[in-house]
Amino acid sequence: MARPQIRPSIFIALQNGLASLLFLALLGAETVRRLLYHHPQSELLWQFSTLANRTVMPVLRYCEQLLPDPDRLMLGLAAGVVIPLLAWWTRYWFATALAGHVLLGGLVVITYSVFSRGNLALATLDLPEELATLHPGLAGYVLLALTLFVLVMCIADHVAFLRYLASLRKHFGGRSR
Repeated sequence: MARPQIRPSIFIALQNGLASLLFLALLGAETVRRLLYHHPQSELLWQFSTLANRTVMPVLRYCEQLLPDPDRLMLGLAAGVVIPLLAWWTRYWFATALAGHVLLGGLVVITYSVFSRGNLALATLDLPEELATLHPGLAGYVLLALTLFVLVMCIADHVAFLRYLASLRKHFGGRSR
C-alpha cells in the first residue's frame, strides 16, 4: 500500500512554512539566550533577548520541560525547522498535519501571552487607525487572525484524514450500509 500524499497547494506550503518559522523563532531565541550567557556585556544580545522573551518565551518554556538538556533542546528545535519543510517537499500529509497542530499549539500559547499582558485597548479599538500607525497592540490581533487561519487548516487536515480513511475502506472492499 502506498503512502498517502497530498496535492501541493499554497495553503499546505503556508502551513508547513509557518511551522518552520515558529521553530526558527524558537531556535533563534534559544541561540540568543545561549550567546547572552557567554557574552553578558553585549547590548545587542540584551535587546534581542528582550524581544525573544516577549514573543516566543512562553512556548520555549514548554520545550524546555520536554527537553531539559540544552543541546537536545537545540537539536529538537532544529528538527522542528527541518521536518515541516521535508513534509511539504515529500507531500506527506501526516507530517504536515502534525506540523500544523504543533504550530496551532504554539500560536495559541503566544497569542494568549500577548493578550494576557494587557497592553491591548479593546474598548477603544479603531482598527484602521491602528493599521495606519502600526500600533504595538496590533500584534495580538494579527496573531489571533493567524491562529484562526491555522485552526481552519488543522480542520482541513482532519477532513483529509477522514477522506483517506474512506478511500481505504473503498480500497479494501468494506461494506457500505
